[in-house]
Amino acid sequence: MGADKILSINEKKVALDGPDKEKSTFLKIELERIIENKPVKVLVLWHPVLFEECVTEKVSDATEMREGRVMVVRNRILDIMLRYGITIGEVDYLNQRVLTSIQHTAARANDILWGMRAEDRQLIDVDRILTDGEE
Repeated sequence: MGADKILSINEKKVALDGPDKEKSTFLKIELERIIENKPVKVLVLWHPVLFEECVTEKVSDATEMREGRVMVVRNRILDIMLRYGITIGEVDYLNQRVLTSIQHTAARANDILWGMRAEDRQLIDVDRILTDGEE
């Protein structure tokens, strides 16, 4: 997989599913990405600060881009933990609670996208997604 090509960038207000119902500004970025040797248009949302700190003119591979994004977010998380006085003994518990929350939210979103729970999906439907609906 090569580098993504940015086709367009627009600001978008997004309401997040969390305690703060205020809409946040994100960058809606249309990319051209090569997937299975075919150019595919992909839409992604990036926080403006993350975009500013991670995206450069220098071509980077997916691993370098991921590392840059993770480091920015890691630094913000550590800053919050320091400011809120999280103890070393609370770190594992906090991380587990965050991970469980993300997994639960992703499962709910997946069920909504499919229109059914994971255990009710048929393998043939999964296969059709992977083969672009070919009979």
